[in-house]
Amino acid sequence: MEPTNLDEQKSPTVEIVADKTIKPPFSGPLAAFEAWLYDLLVTKAPFQLPSKVTDIIVKIAPWVTLVVALLSLPAIFAVFTISSYVGSVYSAYVMASVGPMYYVAIVVLAIQVVLMALSIAPLMKQKRSGWLLVFYSSTISVIYSALNSFSYGFNIGSLIMGLIAAAISYYVIFQVRSYYTK
Repeated sequence: MEPTNLDEQKSPTVEIVADKTIKPPFSGPLAAFEAWLYDLLVTKAPFQLPSKVTDIIVKIAPWVTLVVALLSLPAIFAVFTISSYVGSVYSAYVMASVGPMYYVAIVVLAIQVVLMALSIAPLMKQKRSGWLLVFYSSTISVIYSALNSFSYGFNIGSLIMGLIAAAISYYVIFQVRSYYTK
């Protein structure tokens, strides 16, 4: 039997928590992580970005993403070209000096550029799928940063800088999360 009281009905798209704030739906392979970050960076955050700032971020985000993706393409092609030439001539030396993390870094950069490029059109339409692609790209960056800090001995500076960059990135991403609902 259906509840007759509107307060008792549950919406499949939003959740109203105890303090009457609306919590957006979470989906995808990282839904639990996304929900935890939303709670930390939006619900419990001591400071919210003003709506004028978030409006500006939402308007310029697709264009910034496009510029970053376009600027990354020459870097990827140059790295592939140089590494294929140097690798073919000095393959044993290159593997011994740069190690496998060099190749992991190239692959991670390529994946992030692809995710950014795929997110541009949905970001322009303020679709959740575009926001999710940016979220996934940031998550890949955090994972790579953590792995890289342990690759050539323990590099605490790299780990701290990666975590600071992740915190800033996630904060901004989650502050504009409510705009991407389509």
